[in-house]
Amino acid sequence: LDLMEAAVYAWLLGTLVGFVFFLWIRIANNKLDHHSSMVQVALTISCAYASFLIAEGLLHISGVLSTVAASLVLAHRMWPEVVSRDTMHTIWHMFEFLGNNIIFFLAGALTGEIMLRTPFMDYIHLFSIYMALMVIRTVFILISRPALRLLSTEWQPVPVADALVISFGGLRGAVGLALAIQVSISGAGGEVSQDDADRVLFYVGGVALLTLAVNATLCPSLVRLLGVAQTPEVKVRLMCLLHKQLRGQLSKFPCSGEALRAIEGMLLDVQEHHCGGQRASAAISLHDAGLQRHRVSRMFKSFHKPAADISAGLDLAEALELAAERLRQAPERQQAFMRRHLS
Repeated sequence: LDLMEAAVYAWLLGTLVGFVFFLWIRIANNKLDHHSSMVQVALTISCAYASFLIAEGLLHISGVLSTVAASLVLAHRMWPEVVSRDTMHTIWHMFEFLGNNIIFFLAGALTGEIMLRTPFMDYIHLFSIYMALMVIRTVFILISRPALRLLSTEWQPVPVADALVISFGGLRGAVGLALAIQVSISGAGGEVSQDDADRVLFYVGGVALLTLAVNATLCPSLVRLLGVAQTPEVKVRLMCLLHKQLRGQLSKFPCSGEALRAIEGMLLDVQEHHCGGQRASAAISLHDAGLQRHRVSRMFKSFHKPAADISAGLDLAEALELAAERLRQAPERQQAFMRRHLS
């Protein structure tokens, strides 16, 4: 009961501190003053430290939960008042990177030391806890699908496949490790023995390691297996139709060889990813014939030769035969130029 009360008090304190700093950030949103962006970034940093220090130092409750609550308030309300979003994102992404590295490094060092004196049964318990967490998370997400639908702006239902990916893709990270490190160091104010405090850090660090090693590694395969990232059939047909028209129009527009190859490469990427391999092969063959015919026509135009017969419908085989004949009759410099265009 005392633990729950401390968590609730920490959450309420963080919410209050976050709202106060949100009002302060809204006051400092003068877009005509170039100092406003720096002031707002400094206020967000001060909000993080103030929520933690007041909770941890003055009230002796969870500073981590208080900081999380304050950050959620700012993330939900402050963005319309932020002068420079790019500056805010860049600075906090760097803080996030440094903080994650420091926490994971410290947790890894402390957990490595604890592992040397951890009995074998604790490893069995660790795997049991990991499996139980996966099952509990999956069941909770599945039964929460109606509530998740209400959170959507368009009230779209959450498919079972998406719910499974959400459940399996949830990784344990910095917040849990920070709480476990605090318990391991302070022993929850002396109310937990050092062995139990070390065991808490071992379990939390072990679960974080397993989610990174197992869930993060297998999640892409799960996404492909469930077809979560597949393009809808109607969209695929529309993209293939547009793709076919674009490939047909490509040979009609005069452009440089480099630009032609770039456009051709993009169309091939779209074709491979959305229109299927077998259909791609047939379309590529037809397109290559038209593209080669266009290149031959442009080659003859570059030599100031009549090319109306080629562009008006000359068969590709006849065009290549005529090109080979002119290649044999051309000087050495022109032969090199023609070979480069015919390759």
